[in-house]
Amino acid sequence: MPDSLKILFFSDTHLGFDYPVNPRTMKRRRGVDFFNSFETILDIAVKEKFNLVIHGGDLFFRSKIPLFIIDKVYMRLLKFSSNGIPIVLLPGNHERSNLPESILIAAPNIHFITEPMRVTLSINERSIAITGFPFYKGILGPNSLKFFLKSIWIKEVI
Repeated sequence: MPDSLKILFFSDTHLGFDYPVNPRTMKRRRGVDFFNSFETILDIAVKEKFNLVIHGGDLFFRSKIPLFIIDKVYMRLLKFSSNGIPIVLLPGNHERSNLPESILIAAPNIHFITEPMRVTLSINERSIAITGFPFYKGILGPNSLKFFLKSIWIKEVI
C-alpha cells in the first residue's frame, strides 16, 4: 500500500552489557549476543523497507560506557543512517536520560529526544511527528506535570 507507513519500534538493547572489555578468563559472555540482536533488528529494518525506526530507551546498559563501545554502537547507527531510514533514539533509565555525545552520530537521519520534544520528519512526502521524552526520574513527583506538558502535541502537523 503506497499510503502505509512501516515503523519498527524496539528498546532495551543494553549494548555493552557483559561485553568483554578486558577479559581475564575465556568464559562465555553474552555481550556479543546483544550486539548481534541489535544488528539483526537494523538489518530487518533495511530488508523489510521500514520507513522509520524508533529505539525506546536503554540503548546502552549504563550511563558510563567505555569509549570503544560508544564508537561501536554509533558507527553502526551511522552506517544504518546511510540507508535513508530515520531513526529516533530516546534515552532510558540505564543512560540516566542522556546518551553520550559523539561526532559519529551527527547524521541527518539520526534523531535524539534529549528533552520533552517533538521531532518532525518528512517521510513519503508526509510530515510525521514523533513526540516523546527521555527517562525522567521524578515521573510521579511535583514537577511531572510541567515535564509532560513540554512534550504534548501542540498543533496538528500537516
